[in-house]
Amino acid sequence: VAVDEYPRAFVFEMNCRDTVQKQEPLKAMEEIRIESPERGEAYPGSAKTIKVRVAVDAPWGSFESKGDYVEVGIDPDRDRELDDDETLQLFADRQVEYFVKALQPDGTLRINTQAGDFELDVPLGRLNVRAYLLGRLVVDSNDTWSTEAQEPVEVVIDDSSPEIEKTTALNPPSREIPIDGEFQVLIRAKDTNSEGVALSGVKMIEVAFDQGGEFSENEPVEMAKLRPADGVWIADMKAADLAEGNYVIVVRPTDKVGNFEKQRGELYRIEVKVVSPTSAEKEMAVTNAVTGKLSHGKNPFSELEDSEVTLTSEGEPLKTRQVRINEQGGFAFSKVPPGKYILSAKAFSANRWRKVEDMKVTVSSDPKTPVQLGAIKVKTF
Repeated sequence: VAVDEYPRAFVFEMNCRDTVQKQEPLKAMEEIRIESPERGEAYPGSAKTIKVRVAVDAPWGSFESKGDYVEVGIDPDRDRELDDDETLQLFADRQVEYFVKALQPDGTLRINTQAGDFELDVPLGRLNVRAYLLGRLVVDSNDTWSTEAQEPVEVVIDDSSPEIEKTTALNPPSREIPIDGEFQVLIRAKDTNSEGVALSGVKMIEVAFDQGGEFSENEPVEMAKLRPADGVWIADMKAADLAEGNYVIVVRPTDKVGNFEKQRGELYRIEVKVVSPTSAEKEMAVTNAVTGKLSHGKNPFSELEDSEVTLTSEGEPLKTRQVRINEQGGFAFSKVPPGKYILSAKAFSANRWRKVEDMKVTVSSDPKTPVQLGAIKVKTF
């Protein structure tokens, strides 16, 4: 039946063999459900509250006692309880709204009512968590939880900016880029809280040239694209219409609720130098390179794994250079002066550190003779 235009159900249990004059409705049929939001919805901390729709099935006679109530709140500890959490308490099984229907000719107002499920603004409580949204119905001191009718509704409260992980690579790895030269910026980003729990997730990463080290309304921005196979974001860049000089490449990740790194104004930066094509060609012609490829067994290392290759000048330990490896496990030292060097490498793979025993490398005085070391296997230590 409809009561105040709101559908209500009264359930009776009848014995078909008996004749009764009066039958009371069943009472032990309590249920509470979170109808919205959908599981996995994410909210920024600035929202302060979440809009929640709650449906309550309470038996006839409920809320006649002062101890009967409905409670809705966010459970940041995911213990399926609302103890010590900020909640809303309600003392009915439905929400009634009042609104003006019409102004009568005699000057009186016609006010209508409408009953329906609860539409609530539930406070967020703790920030930067994946939490459960819970409802509880208390009738005659008996608790009925929303988790009895459905799986917990998980929501994400995200008030922190995503972060670029410690490696941001250039491909090719040279920090000197010819005018109009094309290159890639390889980025791995994460959106987690201090305990490593995933939040809303990275939505986009912007990459731009800027001499001031920050994003500007007037600077063209490239949008990095996610490579699903390994979670690396790749921005295809070109040093177009730039004069020779020192530049900063700035990187800014934004998560799915709009938080960006950093709200304090800090940005991730890579310092590069734009040179004329002629200068780049001359330098390549008069300098040597030391190249090779790291692998563990048959598997090459990814360009963004924890790995580094070091080239140290013999007898001059302070003259040390380090590079990261690319997605095929390759590495390259450019502009290496003639001389004797020690090459070493370490990488983290399969939850263990691996290393390359020190290798002696000699760079010829002939600028057209690069040192190609080929495949180098790392060992456990």
